[in-house]
Formats: sequence, C-alpha cells, structure tokens
Amino acid sequence: MCVFQRSLWTSSRLLKRRPVKDFLSLDEWLFRKEVFKLYRNVVRAAYKTHQRNELLAYAKAEFKQNNNASELAQRKYLLNIGTKHFEDMSKSIGLGS
Repeated sequence: MCVFQRSLWTSSRLLKRRPVKDFLSLDEWLFRKEVFKLYRNVVRAAYKTHQRNELLAYAKAEFKQNNNASELAQRKYLLNIGTKHFEDMSKSIGLGS
C-alpha cells in the first residue's frame, strides 16, 4: 500500500512541474525544419571560406532581424529570399553549393 501511494505522489508531483507547451502545427514544424536547414547550410559554407567570422556575424544578424515575423506566409517569403540570397552569395564566393 505504501509503494502505491508513493508512486502516485511521485507521478502527480512530476506532472505539476512540467510546463504545458504549445505544439507546432505541421506547417510550422516543416517551416522550422527548412529554416534550420538554411542556417546549417550557411554555417557550413561560412566555414569553407577565410571570411568565416564576417559571414557568420552577417547570417546571425539577418536571422535575428527577421525573427519577429509573425505570419507564416511572411516568414515563408523571407525564407525564400534568404535561400536565394545564400545561393547568390555562394556562387559569388565560389563555393559551388
């Protein structure tokens, strides 16, 4: 009996401590995945150049600047612009990717 009461007390205590998080919709989750993919590609490309610090600082500033967009359509537009900008930048630097 004592073991059963202790397990109930422990599980209810753990449930109270966990914050309730909002779950992302499928569109939000897929969008977030694409943003991380672009950021990883930018970081990988930056490490292939001798201008690593400048490129990383620029990418970080751009991502922070556009972080406050609230509508999904606007964020998708910004992602497309960022992808095209990255492709143009990598061609001009000569990375080929």
